[in-house]
Amino acid sequence: MKRKLQQLSITLVLLAISTAAAAQITWAIGTPTAGNVTATLSSDGTLTISGTGAMKNYTRDHADFPWTASAVKKLKISSTVTNIGNCAFQGCSNLTDIITLQERPGGVAREIAGLRGVISIGEGAFSETALTEIILGNSVTTIGDGAFYDCRKLQTVTFGTGITSIGEWAFSECGRITDITIPCNVNIGADTFTYNNITKLTISGTGAMQDYTAPPFTSMENLATVIIGNGVTHIGDNAFGWIGNITSVTIGTAVKSIGEYAFGGCGSLPEIIIPNSVESIGDYVFSECTALASVQLGTGVKSIGAGVFDVCVFTAIDIPNGVETIGDWAFNGVPLTEIIIPASVNTIGEGAFAYSGLTDILFLGNKPSLGADMFQYIPADRLTLHYPCENASWAGYTPPAGVIDGCSTGGGTQYTVTFDSNGGSKVLPATVYEHSTVTAPENPTRTGYTFGGWYKDDVVFDFSTPITENITLTAQWTFTTGIGEVPADGRKVTGYYTLTGIKLQDEPASGFYIIMYDNGRAEKRMKSPL
Repeated sequence: MKRKLQQLSITLVLLAISTAAAAQITWAIGTPTAGNVTATLSSDGTLTISGTGAMKNYTRDHADFPWTASAVKKLKISSTVTNIGNCAFQGCSNLTDIITLQERPGGVAREIAGLRGVISIGEGAFSETALTEIILGNSVTTIGDGAFYDCRKLQTVTFGTGITSIGEWAFSECGRITDITIPCNVNIGADTFTYNNITKLTISGTGAMQDYTAPPFTSMENLATVIIGNGVTHIGDNAFGWIGNITSVTIGTAVKSIGEYAFGGCGSLPEIIIPNSVESIGDYVFSECTALASVQLGTGVKSIGAGVFDVCVFTAIDIPNGVETIGDWAFNGVPLTEIIIPASVNTIGEGAFAYSGLTDILFLGNKPSLGADMFQYIPADRLTLHYPCENASWAGYTPPAGVIDGCSTGGGTQYTVTFDSNGGSKVLPATVYEHSTVTAPENPTRTGYTFGGWYKDDVVFDFSTPITENITLTAQWTFTTGIGEVPADGRKVTGYYTLTGIKLQDEPASGFYIIMYDNGRAEKRMKSPL
């Protein structure tokens, strides 16, 4: 009886082993020259990819698939597998999860969501799957054409910092993605995001965006919001051109240059703020932004390229002092009525203000190099050109035919800047033409005081400010004789006191007070208000 029981036990064990073996199937799926990658499919639909190296490529028709596509529900892949082959999981319509198996001491692998060891993802590798989320670790550098094509349940995509290339149609027809963040240094193929519902795009990371010969995001037809992260230093050529529904653009504070046509043809964009970090605005950056009604240029801008604001609709703009170049046709067709050209500008290109609405243009500094037909197609006798007549660089200048010479009557309105030295040495007033700037005079002096600058309405005056009225600038002073100072008779001041003996922190600005000296003597003193 005992022997029969032992035989029965052995039979049951063998049966269990046989059943388990039948419940999972293993295939060799590595490339002939790259490693020993294997795949094991369990009865619960978990496909485990093990080994080291690259998977081989498969065809889209599934003819060479080792597994039944519909049987795969979950993918577990070793972190030592480097490449996922073309069409490897294409059409696995029940695949919902991807997990990386990260080996660790003790032989028990740690499971981490997403792809954490793979370097490249082949063409069509996960197309037509049921994935709802995909996390691509920092190891992933390349996503092939159509890699996630037609993943209609996919809602969230997270890119790692290593990604450098996303192929054509890679996320096409992924209609549930509405918000996506893409690192700045990625090369993006044509129609990568066709037929989607993305409304918000953030460019992240550190460094420069790629320059594109054709706009990479035009297929994002519903895109409304673009955010350039604070680590991005350059916005690429053609980066966001011709996306008709963009209504909001935020440019990060590290951006130094904006490439040509970066936002060209964004016909719904109503306003733009260029941060102080930006030095160069490339050619045609906002051309044909026919809703652009408000532009704020940062103080760091040095170059405004050709056609930058061609046919935009704003009526006023401040050109910051520091801009050196205004390109050809930069403000062509813009309905500006007046504009001030700061003294820093040394070159204005051909047709820069052609077809504009200008009635007044004011130059504050030396005569810049002026391009041909600057004011082309502005009606005769509508535009007045104002310039500093007393400036020798303008000597002999004659405005173009039909443009009124703003200096023909002696330069127009003049204003007086009065310098109140506030007890210091006398400073003579200055007379300047309207919208010109006044030169800071030599600092006044005052015995016992240090000059603290010229103030207007209790605010330090900026001498680059155009003068538009008579003003008075008042000198501010800091009293310098105090505790520790030695008067002419050799005594040393040790403190100040009220008449009732209360010690003061500093010498009073007015009224009666007591000065104590290091020899023990005291002196009563009175100071009148200034």
